[in-house]
Amino acid sequence: MVLRSCLYYKKCPTFSTKRTITQARNMFAVKPKYPGVSFQPCLPQRLAMSTVTSVNHIEKIEIPTVTKPVVTLPVDKLDQVLHKQLTPKQTVAFYRELSKRDATEIYNLLLPKLETIDYTQLRHILIDAAKYWTVEKILTLMSLCNGKYVPWRLDLLQSLQSSYVLSKNIDHLLRALPESGPNCDILPFYNSVLNRCLKQNQYDHLLQVMEMMKQRDIDPDTATNNILTRMQLKNCTTAEESFKLYKDIISNGVKPNPVTFNTFLKYACKHKQWDMLSTWLDTMKEDGVEPNHITVRILFKAYVDNPTDTNVEEAFERVSKSTPINGKEKLLNTGITKLLETKQTKAAMNLLDKTFESNEPLSLYSYNLLLQALCLDGKVELAQQVLDSMVTRDNNNIPQPDIVSFTTLIHGLIRNSTNTDIEQVSIVYKQCLDQGLQSNNVLQSVMLYGLIRSNQNMEVTKIKSMFELIMKNKNVQRLPRLSTDKELDEMIIYNMMMDFYFLHYHHSITLRDQIPKEPFALLQDAVEHKKLKPTVSTLNILVRGLAILNKDLIGAEKMVSLLKGKGVKIDERTVWYLSKSAYNQGQITKARQWIDLFESEHKPIEGSGLIDLKSILTKWDKKEEE
Repeated sequence: MVLRSCLYYKKCPTFSTKRTITQARNMFAVKPKYPGVSFQPCLPQRLAMSTVTSVNHIEKIEIPTVTKPVVTLPVDKLDQVLHKQLTPKQTVAFYRELSKRDATEIYNLLLPKLETIDYTQLRHILIDAAKYWTVEKILTLMSLCNGKYVPWRLDLLQSLQSSYVLSKNIDHLLRALPESGPNCDILPFYNSVLNRCLKQNQYDHLLQVMEMMKQRDIDPDTATNNILTRMQLKNCTTAEESFKLYKDIISNGVKPNPVTFNTFLKYACKHKQWDMLSTWLDTMKEDGVEPNHITVRILFKAYVDNPTDTNVEEAFERVSKSTPINGKEKLLNTGITKLLETKQTKAAMNLLDKTFESNEPLSLYSYNLLLQALCLDGKVELAQQVLDSMVTRDNNNIPQPDIVSFTTLIHGLIRNSTNTDIEQVSIVYKQCLDQGLQSNNVLQSVMLYGLIRSNQNMEVTKIKSMFELIMKNKNVQRLPRLSTDKELDEMIIYNMMMDFYFLHYHHSITLRDQIPKEPFALLQDAVEHKKLKPTVSTLNILVRGLAILNKDLIGAEKMVSLLKGKGVKIDERTVWYLSKSAYNQGQITKARQWIDLFESEHKPIEGSGLIDLKSILTKWDKKEEE
């Protein structure tokens, strides 16, 4: 392991391995100009077996003499690329033509632009063009710059690093590093290469870069130390070790900055050391370092991933209150969306509170997320009030609702009631149409779902008409086109209708003793005629309808075999229906067989119902043995 003293030096350290080179011994015969650095055997084996290569062997590039520019490539073609007057194909052709010229010609062509145009306007062209240049050509171009045009040279260095990722040849990067110049100009090059070596886990290459800095008398900066800190953290296995590493930094005279603490906070989050978050924030305050927007984002991500941990929540609350965030609404909405997807409603509501604390007008997306969170939390009446405020717009800061707003509320009304009040749903639907909004596939599917769940589901004709309407209009091009409209998943609609017919027959006094034919006609239409792919939901609807509602275990087993041929595998719910039906019919052996089959081919049983049934069957088996 690298001794921590290697990270904190007045200037750049001399590196040596545990098996010290004779030359390195001589360096320390007298008091060195730079503090020494040594390594212990806990570094990766590849690094421990290597020695630091001297940089004296690196080939020097002879800088070609730049004479009066003789441009052989048309400048107007470059101007056309710059002003986006060429097609993508013509632009690529220009880049290829440019790549055939030698570095001096390319430099002479670009020089007037580099001198007269802001680099940000040229950057995308030069980055794209460099993709067609060889490594040697890039190195020569960097030399021709003679210390000037730092932003361009840094981008050229990034092109070389892309090649390094594949080849792991450090020589090209070493040749690209400037030998002298102001620290503010040359350190970004060294830090960029150090960072790349660390990301690729090429520790011996990292040491070669540090050795070069020492030989060239280049002082490291805080960014350099932070890169080396990240390397050291790879060897830390506990929170105590990481905190000791930080204390070593301070004791060696390095002044920490927000990047330093962000490095340690990211380490703590990565290793789920949640109790250390408050310690790091306290230490940050003690050392006079203010958190920045990156600190907020690190803790925000940790909170979204672990919303139930109080340590994470408190750390995020603490930083978010004191640190201004650019694009706060957008940042919070990404977390809210993820939390709602995982049904973490309470945490999502906490973030929504932060979003709506703002005095600035909020986006429609934020309001739709609020509607979704309220509906998931069962607060449908409050969601209705929010939607009403969006319709009436007593406050101009409130956005107008869109089709998603109404669909969300309608879905909430349906999901939060045992028997959907179709009249209430119809009122919201009419409100949607009064706003001049057009229905879409998603809303129509939700309306069908509402009809099926409503207390009026005896009206088969109305439900069948809605189903046919959805199928008829599934590909209708609506104007204006809305990004919120989605391609209809027809199989879901077929599944709802199959389930409806089974339930309709089961609840009907006159039809209860009959197995409905409609689900099988729908299945044939979907799979054979429309070539739709059935899902495990399709299988479970059919198995429940046959085995549970109609006590037809043989028919249910035939359906399992049929859909297995269509690529549908059983899940735990399927086994629950089959084994429960077999048990109710006194077929204990068959019930046991289905459970054994599932456990032999799938993961262990998790559902309480099937676990209880398995326990009952086990007791039954013991009684028979006695």
